[in-house]
Amino acid sequence: MTDPSDHNPAGPRSFALRGEGADKDFNEDVVDAMRAAARAGENVAAIVARAYAVEPDLRGSKIWLMRYFRLSFGLAIHTVMRLEGAHCVDGGPISDDQLDEILLAKIREALPHIPPD
Repeated sequence: MTDPSDHNPAGPRSFALRGEGADKDFNEDVVDAMRAAARAGENVAAIVARAYAVEPDLRGSKIWLMRYFRLSFGLAIHTVMRLEGAHCVDGGPISDDQLDEILLAKIREALPHIPPD
């Protein structure tokens, strides 16, 4: 039987921690900044702003921003997909308050289960 990692474009490491290509690693500083913002009680828009401050290229990729939310807080894909259409992400119709209603409780639920940096 073929080893599934043979077909993984990220190589033998976990796909969830690597992204879509062998040279496209997650930036741990982004994860740390997002978690720090959440622990400081900041809202989702501020968490997004912290991610953008560390990795400005995220502004051009909602998919990568969603991946960082998944990695940082263990959120389900159907939850982080709500970032699409958020005002703080792409100027969409979902306000910061609406985004907080969708994501903030789930982020706060996850924080006690995330080891401190």
